[in-house]
Formats: sequence, structure tokens, C-alpha cells
Amino acid sequence: MSDPRETEFRGGRPDRLDGLVARALEARGIAGLLSRAKLQTIWEEVAGDPLRRFTRVAAIEGTTLVLEVPHPTWNTSLRAMQKRLLRAMQARLPGVELTRVKVVLAVFAERAEAAEGLPEAPEPGELDGLPLPEATERGIAAMAARIDDPELRERVAAAMRRQRQLAQWRLAHGLEEGGGEPAGQP
Repeated sequence: MSDPRETEFRGGRPDRLDGLVARALEARGIAGLLSRAKLQTIWEEVAGDPLRRFTRVAAIEGTTLVLEVPHPTWNTSLRAMQKRLLRAMQARLPGVELTRVKVVLAVFAERAEAAEGLPEAPEPGELDGLPLPEATERGIAAMAARIDDPELRERVAAAMRRQRQLAQWRLAHGLEEGGGEPAGQP
């Protein structure tokens, strides 16, 4: 008895139904959309929060992972995490070589709508322990080192650290650093 998935004969041998479906999807341009959806799902699992909420996979161009972001400040964060993210993506995509991330700006209408109703300020204690990039910590230390008074130096460094944590919090919640507008919106 023959396999019911074997539905068409080409060159004297039966084609499986899954091969026919794949060719039909490809002929209609739908296969690319399904692949992009799968790629986005993998990206969201790899990126985690808040990245997955504020980035989208646009494409893989050769060995470059192209990501869309709603605000240019995401470029810096993604560059800092590039190696880790690319390794994690490659682990999930056997046979795909990724060597760099390219970031492009895009307007995310659904994310702007989702940002409505988000708090404009963090809850008390929410910023405590929020890690800053190593380069930011070095910059804060270098600037504070110019202050002679040790107590003042520490207070200024703490204020600068808190300001950068607040900026990260606002960005992670889809808000511009300075105002309450959703990130990526005019």
C-alpha cells in the first residue's frame, strides 16, 4: 500500500505532499514570509526582554542579521551585545553563518500603541541593581574622578549612574529619554 502523502509523480517517482506544499508556497512568495516569521520567533527567544519588544528581524543578508529598531539608541545596545546574540542565533539556526548585525530604523505602530498606558516613571526601587554597560561605568568613573572632594565625587557618580539607569528604563519601556513619547515616534 502506498503512502497517502505521495500524490504526484515526477520523473517516474512519487513526490511527497510536503515537497509539493513547499514548492507551492515558494511559487506564491509565501515561503519567505513563513521563514521570516520563524526567524522572528527565534530572535524573540534569543533576545529576551526588553530587546524582543523593541526589535524586529528584517532579513538575513549573506552573513548579516538585519534588525529593525524604533530608535537610534538601540544601535549602541545591540552593538555591545552583538557577539552573544549572533552566537545564540547561530546555535538555533544550524548551517547559517552570521558575522554581524546591521541596525535600521523603522516605525513600529503596534509598539507605539502598546506604549500608551505604560508608566512614565519607574516604581520606587525599580532602578536599584539595573546594570549599566561597562563603558558607561568607566565614563562615569572618569568624570567623577575629576572631583577632589570624595563625598561629592561619590554623590555625583551615584547621580550620574541613576540618570543612566533611568534612561535605560525609559528606553526599555518604549519611551524617549527626555519625554513621554513612544520611542521611534516623531
